[in-house]
Amino acid sequence: MTRILNGISGRVSPERVMILRCGRDIQSGYIIESARYDLHLSLERSIPAGETVEFSVSTGFPVETRVFTGVVHWSMSHRVNPEIGVALSAPVPPELIVASRGSLRNDIRYPCKVAGMLGLAEEKSLKPATAINYSRSGMCLQAVEKYEVGQELRFEWSSWVGRTESASGRTMKASIRWISQVGGMTLIGCDTPDKTPWALASIDLARLLQSPTSGRTSSLRSGKII
Repeated sequence: MTRILNGISGRVSPERVMILRCGRDIQSGYIIESARYDLHLSLERSIPAGETVEFSVSTGFPVETRVFTGVVHWSMSHRVNPEIGVALSAPVPPELIVASRGSLRNDIRYPCKVAGMLGLAEEKSLKPATAINYSRSGMCLQAVEKYEVGQELRFEWSSWVGRTESASGRTMKASIRWISQVGGMTLIGCDTPDKTPWALASIDLARLLQSPTSGRTSSLRSGKII
């Protein structure tokens, strides 16, 4: 079922309240952070990963109302206010992008805990590692082994929801961008391939974003959000 996020007008701030509708179900929410292809929202009630969402924004002069669609790729329901991450099929206008305070990143990071096996891309030997957050273009891994910036890694993990590419699970190569030593553990910031955005999401985003509903955008010359 498609949810509709309405009420974003002009330049959005993290406190901007909006209305979310699902059939007769209506709830309010607000933007915590946004990027060109990603929205981090706080809601009254949670929405599970894999749901298609739709929201409209009014921007420009004369005012133009544009409708965007996306897919929930991350859902955190045990917080005081449930939060979701929405992968967008088309970029939002630049003036609607809201970064978290002090952030210089282009993409939003989402916490996760995905256990897997990690090693150099060209080697067969793999050691335990855990992904602790991910974004549209990267991920952060926690490992005991030491690596160097610029090395190519291979990370293998089991699918969260039965989505596998082989009998053993999923495999992805990544490039190390930065390394930090914390409490005897190595934190590894990696770039992930462009062809697999939000690579650690728990649903098949590539398929869902290519569906007819998620790929739809429209624009109306109007001063009213529909």
